[in-house]
Amino acid sequence: SLLLIISLSLPGLALLGYLFLAASRLKWEGTEFFQSLSIVSALGVLVNYSLLLIFRDLGLTLAISGLGAGLGLILAAPRVRRLAKARFDWPRAVFLSYLAGLYGLRIISGPIEEWDPRSIWFFQAKIIFFRGALDSAGWNDPLIGFAHVDYPKLLPGLAAQVMNAAGYWNEFLPNWSLALILFPALAGLVSIIRLRPSSGLFAGLVLFASGPWLWNGYLDGPLALYAALAVVFIGQWFSRRRTGDLVAGLVSAGMTVNLKNEGLMLVLALVAAAFPLLLLDARQRVSPDRTQNLVGKFLFLAAVFSGFFLWTGLKQAWGLDNDLLSGTGLGPRLRQTLSDPTAVKLILSTLLFKSGLHVSLFFAALAALGAGLFGHRPGRAALVPLLTLLISFCGLCLVYGLTPYDLQWHLDGSAGRTSLPLMTISFGLSYLVLAEAEDHLAGGALETKV
Repeated sequence: SLLLIISLSLPGLALLGYLFLAASRLKWEGTEFFQSLSIVSALGVLVNYSLLLIFRDLGLTLAISGLGAGLGLILAAPRVRRLAKARFDWPRAVFLSYLAGLYGLRIISGPIEEWDPRSIWFFQAKIIFFRGALDSAGWNDPLIGFAHVDYPKLLPGLAAQVMNAAGYWNEFLPNWSLALILFPALAGLVSIIRLRPSSGLFAGLVLFASGPWLWNGYLDGPLALYAALAVVFIGQWFSRRRTGDLVAGLVSAGMTVNLKNEGLMLVLALVAAAFPLLLLDARQRVSPDRTQNLVGKFLFLAAVFSGFFLWTGLKQAWGLDNDLLSGTGLGPRLRQTLSDPTAVKLILSTLLFKSGLHVSLFFAALAALGAGLFGHRPGRAALVPLLTLLISFCGLCLVYGLTPYDLQWHLDGSAGRTSLPLMTISFGLSYLVLAEAEDHLAGGALETKV
């Protein structure tokens, strides 16, 4: 039906996101177009996910999302007319279209082949599709323990909705859900690109490092891209105080925490990095402006993060546990690993060198050195990815220290993927250091308060 088609199209999801953003009445109207496009399209994906977790039924959720997109169109019509009269940034629009077409065609041109997509994400999607709902039945069956049923259902739920709209299951169409998830991140990346070397370098390094992980069905690539966008946008907000940066950073963090379990560690690291900066910032003292529109701010945060809390509650109610929590107690397991110098060396050497993380750290060191040569010392913006990177690295080491599996096997099979977000965050650090230096030379634009 028309509602199903609308709710699962990129414009439909963007309009659904715009509906909730407009309802929150946040002051984001001056946000740059491509950043706005990233915000509303990602927010639409998150709202649709929350609706699925609330109503469970695929058809009902699609109908509600479609109606929400229709309401969003009514609210967005005046803004669209104003945009039509404004000067449009065609070069970046063409570049975004190129990226979306390139990755979109690569995603949907082949069947689901790799282990994780076939046996975890899209296997879960197939269960939801054939049941017609995301309910509790069957997830505790020991025969499907290999599918990591406690993982977030953002991609599986969206893929099941796509196939519910199609009316059948095959090995090609479910991939469209991955394209829907990836597009907001590409729009966010394009929004950063400016006529300066640092932004182009950042975009190129992130896309090159992510490589096939952005299209092969694994979620590590999109996770790494959203994690990098989250730290960059939040870092920029600390410097220039633009509401659009804060909104984009929070939405990117929402996508990060709802894509994979690893996203929770990354977002907690980001919160831990930002919190002391907020405390140290004298301008964060409570003022009348910051206490206004509390209902709208709560609505926005609920739209961004409710999916995570809803799924956390459901999996606890259904008794779905993470495999890392199996086996002996966590404390004895961690003490055993930390007391073994060989195991500690293996974790550090694998994450730092075999995964390629050292290359991105080298770029960050070069960026800091280059900025220093021009007499600029990195400011608050760069502290966000730096602290997030350090905390996330410690957290990832802790995760491998807690593994109930053979450590060598676990590292060989996953370290190259799980360290990818650390690499892109490190590239985000390099970008913010260089961008601050460029703006310092040009008169301090990044530090300008808007």
